[in-house]
Amino acid sequence: MDSKDEARTKANASQKEEKTVDPEYEKEMFAKFCKAKAVNSTHPLLNWIFGFLTVLFSVTAFICMKLEVLPLPEQTPRIPKIIQRAVPGFFLSVGIEWLVVILKRKDWYRINDAVNSITMGAFEQAFSQIFLSSFKVFPYLWVHHNFALITWGPEPVSWSAWWAMFVCVELGYYWLHRFHHEWNVLWAGHNVHHSSEEYNLTTALRQSPLQTLFSWIFYVPFALFFPFELYAFHNQLNTLYQFWIHTRVIGRLPWPLEFILNTPSHHRVHHGQNKKCIDKNYGGTLIIFDRLFGTFVDESEIGEIVYGINHMPKNWDLMCTQFHHWKEIWEVKTLVPQLWLKLRVFLDLGPYYNWYIQNWSTRFSPSVIQKPKYVPVTVENYVKYDFDTCNTQIRLYGLLHVLIVPILPLLANGVQGASFFYVVRLTVIFHLWILTRFWAPTPFMKVIEGIRLFSLQCILYTIFGDMIYSMLFNTISFLWVLIFYKPHVSANVEKKSV
Repeated sequence: MDSKDEARTKANASQKEEKTVDPEYEKEMFAKFCKAKAVNSTHPLLNWIFGFLTVLFSVTAFICMKLEVLPLPEQTPRIPKIIQRAVPGFFLSVGIEWLVVILKRKDWYRINDAVNSITMGAFEQAFSQIFLSSFKVFPYLWVHHNFALITWGPEPVSWSAWWAMFVCVELGYYWLHRFHHEWNVLWAGHNVHHSSEEYNLTTALRQSPLQTLFSWIFYVPFALFFPFELYAFHNQLNTLYQFWIHTRVIGRLPWPLEFILNTPSHHRVHHGQNKKCIDKNYGGTLIIFDRLFGTFVDESEIGEIVYGINHMPKNWDLMCTQFHHWKEIWEVKTLVPQLWLKLRVFLDLGPYYNWYIQNWSTRFSPSVIQKPKYVPVTVENYVKYDFDTCNTQIRLYGLLHVLIVPILPLLANGVQGASFFYVVRLTVIFHLWILTRFWAPTPFMKVIEGIRLFSLQCILYTIFGDMIYSMLFNTISFLWVLIFYKPHVSANVEKKSV
């Protein structure tokens, strides 16, 4: 036995000697590797076109506004608030689905995950209303007002224009969605929507305001033909439709619907992190463009789906979940050697490229002796991230306040003053961030929550003018936190490495 062990040791030593690689050679190989993967990841021409159009439009719009050339119309069209009016229906549907899941005895809901998803949606709404609302209106409206070739609809009502706009918005959404998966600068926003390891109706609410920054460019070409009112209606309709498909309660629909429409079955594939699920089924309301462009996969080909993303942020913190991908982008940027590639990491090089660069030293380097075996993600070997420090009382408290805070902007609509508009929405952002901190050990959490409740009291007093009921509610809330906030560490902390 001793002789066999000695021979084995010598063989391993000789193998290591054979694998010793000159550092300069490895550096050269890494540079070639970075360049090769960049070529295979995206089309640089598309990146140039996208960047050129964005800069050209932004500069042109700024100059035209300053010189009062090609102005906006004097009266901005009223935007139908379809999504805002549907919010009560969203929460009612979540409650019904949660009840059905309980009756079916499935583990498809977790309070920490559901609260996290709702805070993401409320944060996106508040942040966008403060900083990004003009991106949803100005580009399309400005192009149509100054450069429209024809105006097809909406007066008189034309069903041909209605259906044409429906298909155009869906086509724009398909490419918008596809680019958001393939480019880092866009995935940095869209990955938030995929960061839940559950798949239920609260996942549909999980959004990022960063998506608004670049989404407009995929719809602006249609401004040459269709008026803003028609576009705004269909854009919201497309978003509203996608809410109900984020569920596991509904199975497969009759095959004609499955062939044409984007259904819960198709969208479950899109949210999976199984290898066959990644970058598939991009459609919003329809699935026909996925069939046409080769990105369609049927749910029956997958088996049981594991939801989420391969680089999950192990944190319930609102800001961490919203912006964690920028940290990954920065890390990859520091690794790649060429300046041009460093710039492209922030633009069109996407999650796949990040993975190759981050795994160079363990999988692809010439000095690697034994490459780690790839283990596919399955339900059996995947453990969901479920770390939190809350007891049941604080979980229910957090859920209640997360449902209350997003209502503040709606309650404040009757209060005059632009400054109060921004104060309320900044307050909402602050409140949502603090509430997500309950799920992790946070120093002075009781004091921080007291400050949050005091600011809530100030907002409610400004809106209603009556302090009795709001003060009673906030006093009970603070006493509840003082009594029940006792951080502990839950089991099932880590996710297995797969």
